[in-house]
Amino acid sequence: MNRLSTEVMSPKIFTEMFTEIPSPSRQRRRMAEFLRMQSRQRAQFVLMLMFALFPTPDRTVWMKEKSSHWWEYIVNRTFTDGDWMENFCMKRATFQYLCLELRPFLEKNSHRKCHSVELRVAVTLWICGSGMEYRSIGHLFGIEISSACTIFQETVQAIATHLSPKFIQMPTGRRLQNIVEGFEAKWGVPLCAGAIDGTHMSIIAPSQNKTDYYNRKCFYSIVSQVICDHELRVLHVVSGWPGQVQDAQVLAHTSIFQKAESWTLFPPSSRLINGVEVPILIIGDPAYPLKPWLLKAFSDFDVLTQAQKNFNYCHTRGRMCIEGCLGRCKGKWQILQQRLDFETEFAPVLILACLTLHNVVMVHNEGFDQEWMDLVEEDRNHNGYQPGHDMRQYDAKAIREAYVQYFNNR
Repeated sequence: MNRLSTEVMSPKIFTEMFTEIPSPSRQRRRMAEFLRMQSRQRAQFVLMLMFALFPTPDRTVWMKEKSSHWWEYIVNRTFTDGDWMENFCMKRATFQYLCLELRPFLEKNSHRKCHSVELRVAVTLWICGSGMEYRSIGHLFGIEISSACTIFQETVQAIATHLSPKFIQMPTGRRLQNIVEGFEAKWGVPLCAGAIDGTHMSIIAPSQNKTDYYNRKCFYSIVSQVICDHELRVLHVVSGWPGQVQDAQVLAHTSIFQKAESWTLFPPSSRLINGVEVPILIIGDPAYPLKPWLLKAFSDFDVLTQAQKNFNYCHTRGRMCIEGCLGRCKGKWQILQQRLDFETEFAPVLILACLTLHNVVMVHNEGFDQEWMDLVEEDRNHNGYQPGHDMRQYDAKAIREAYVQYFNNR
């Protein structure tokens, strides 16, 4: 009987025996979970309704098509040397030489095998020559914006790293003698081996130490110091110093200054001018210090004699080559006239690459100057001059006064 009564026990009694009453906190948790489920269901319903009312169109391609017809057919098949000069700042033969020189370095580590070396060099020359943004370059050459950016930076780095040592060298030997003779014949300054000057390149404000880059002309810049020869070819470049740094400070921290102070920059030869022994030197504006190896003009703030004014005129005429060199570089490679919207570390690399291209064009545009290239190769292999003079025997002021008399007596 008891067994039978157990089997027919009512559900209410069973629930009371085996189900405990939940606590208030558990009840609240269950209610919150229930509401979340209801909210998710409502959200799913609204989303399904939106898809039903506003269906999305079928996507046919995952990337927009671009055309390379202009580069592959128009440029490569119809451009004359005049067209190449106008659009790529160099003749076709110079372009082909540049591709040949850069091919081992662009193909070595590049993961962009689909883009030829010729296209990469052409993209870089177009950007340097026009300052065009990556979007327009992508439409022009039929490549993506990201590809244009990567191609440009890789090629600029290759030019600055591998071509600048070959085309930018301080002169020695026969090339030095040719430059000294050229300065005297063309610019009227004897015993001159180069002209030096600094220029400001506009950049975006750096993320760190931005006040150091804000120059006296009221914009952010980096300073580039350039030495050129009588034919406007670049001999030496130092770039990357903040815009507030003065030209004399930049010079004092260069290898040129150290070699000149130790009397190993030029060979130990001199010439007697108006009774004063004058060594080979370079010329610079009044912002630089007066040294036995650095001839600068008199300051305009001084009260000058007529002979000193005449010296300043002749000195300024000799420095026109560096002004012309920098002007020609900025005129041909117009990206240097714009604000360089790149990382602060990349801007000096770009400037060095543009100055290297300046020399490449000058060597090739009138026919390949193999003799000049041979002389530059000799300069690269030169181990430097041994000190043959005691600098104390040279008086910088006496040297400048000798030039004053020299120019006044001509």
